[in-house]
Amino acid sequence: MTYFGRHSHPSRPALSAPHGHHPTTPTPADAAVKPLKSGGSGGGGAGACYPFPRNPRWWEIRLEPFDSHGVEPIYRAGQVVKGSVRFCLSEPISFRRVTVRLHGLSKVWWLEGTGDQRREYQNLDTYFNDVIVLRTPEDDTCDPAGSSPGELHEGEHSLPFWYRLPCNLPCSVERVGAYIRYSIRAVIDRELACQIESWAGLNPSWKRAFTVIDDVDLNLVGGVLRSSEFSKEKRLLLTTGCQLPAATKPRRCLVVRAFTDRYGYCPGETVYITLKLLNNTLVNVSAVLLSLQQLVLYNSSTGHRKCQWSHLLTLAQPGCPKRGGRLLLRHVPMHIPSVPMSCDYSKCRCISTSYSVNIKVKFANCLSYSVHLPIVIGSIPIRLFTSVRHRIVHPPPIHLECVLKGGGSIMDDEGSGGERGWRSTGQQLLFTPAYTYYDWQGRYPSPDQLPYTVTGNHLLHIDP
Repeated sequence: MTYFGRHSHPSRPALSAPHGHHPTTPTPADAAVKPLKSGGSGGGGAGACYPFPRNPRWWEIRLEPFDSHGVEPIYRAGQVVKGSVRFCLSEPISFRRVTVRLHGLSKVWWLEGTGDQRREYQNLDTYFNDVIVLRTPEDDTCDPAGSSPGELHEGEHSLPFWYRLPCNLPCSVERVGAYIRYSIRAVIDRELACQIESWAGLNPSWKRAFTVIDDVDLNLVGGVLRSSEFSKEKRLLLTTGCQLPAATKPRRCLVVRAFTDRYGYCPGETVYITLKLLNNTLVNVSAVLLSLQQLVLYNSSTGHRKCQWSHLLTLAQPGCPKRGGRLLLRHVPMHIPSVPMSCDYSKCRCISTSYSVNIKVKFANCLSYSVHLPIVIGSIPIRLFTSVRHRIVHPPPIHLECVLKGGGSIMDDEGSGGERGWRSTGQQLLFTPAYTYYDWQGRYPSPDQLPYTVTGNHLLHIDP
C-alpha cells in the first residue's frame, strides 16, 4: 500500500505504510495506448467502442468491524479506519493502479434574492484529502491467478487498507445545502483512461460515507445542572381596536415564567419543562405549543449567514382564558431523539448547530408569542447519572440514525468528468449519519428522582 496526500489537515499525524511497503509518490505509467477491441461493451452512441467492458460486476467497501445486520461502524477523531475494497471482475482488465481516497470536508451553499439581485453564498473547509494506493502492476502480489503483468484477473478481489483520522474533527452532519461529510472512494485507474481524456469517466469507482462523532462531555460544560430560565411580563397589543384607559394599560400584559430541569442533555434523555402563565390580555390563549428546535447557522466565506430552524418534536398543551386566566404546567416530559451534538464555529467554520426548547403561546386572534430556552446536547452524560450512590442504572450508549434524514447525494462533492468516474449499479447515494443514543427503555428518572436540585423552581414562587 502506498500513501500520498492532498490538502491534509495540519493536525493530522504523518501517514505510515504497513510493514513491507514503502511510501512513494506514484507517477503515471508510460505505457503506449493499445488498439481498441472490436467487441467493447462500454456503451455509447453510434461508432462508440471502448477498450474494456463495464467492469466490475459488483463493488463493496467494507469497514471493520463488519456487521452482517447492516449496523454501520462509527468513528471518532484520532481513531483508525480499517477496511477492504472488494470487487468482482467479469474478465481480466488492464490497470494502472487501484486507489482509495479518504476525504473529510464541510460545505455550505445557498442562493438569496431574485433576478439581478440574486446572490450565491458558499464556504468550504477541508479537514483531510488523502489517497492510498492499494495495488500497482509493480506489486508482486498483483498476479495471484497467473494473469498477464499489469492486469487484474477475473473473479473476486479484496484489497485491505487503513487510515488514521486527524484530531479535532467536527461531528458528521447532512443537511439540504450543507454538510460535514467523511467518505471513502475506491477507483480502478485504467491505463487507457489515463491516456485518453474522453475515457477518463470510465474508470470504475465506488464511494461510501461514514459517520464521525465529536464527543461533547457535558461535565465540561459550565452550568450544566442549572435550569434554562425565562421570566418576563410582556405587554402585547392584542385588543380589537378599542381605546383603553391609561390606568389599565400597564396591566394588560402576558406574564410568562418557564424553565427546564437543567441545561445539558444527551440523546435519549428527557427534558422536563415547567411553565407558569398569567393572561391579563383581552384575548383568550387558545393553545400552548412546546417544541424541541434545532438551529443550524450557515456561514459563508464572506461572513454572510443563513439560519435554518427544524422542529424535532412538538407537544400541544391547553390554553387559558383572558382577563386573569392562569396556566401551570409542571415537568412536562420531552424526549430527545437521535440528533448531532451541539457544535460552534470553533470546530467548524461553515456550520454551527444549537438547540432550544421553544414555547409558543397562541392567541385566539391568530397572533402568538414565542419563548426560547437554550439547551446543549452532548454525548457523554453528567456523572450524577452514572453514580451508584443515586441508584440510577445508566444504559450503555448505542448508535441510532439521525431523525433528520440526509439532504443531498454523497456524490455532490465530486468534480466533473474524470474526477467523478463511472459508478456501478446500486451505488449508495443518500447517507444518514448515526449518533450516540442512550435507550432508557422507560426507566428514565421521574422529576422526584432526579439526583440534583432544579434551580428554576424559584420562578414558581414569584408573584406575577
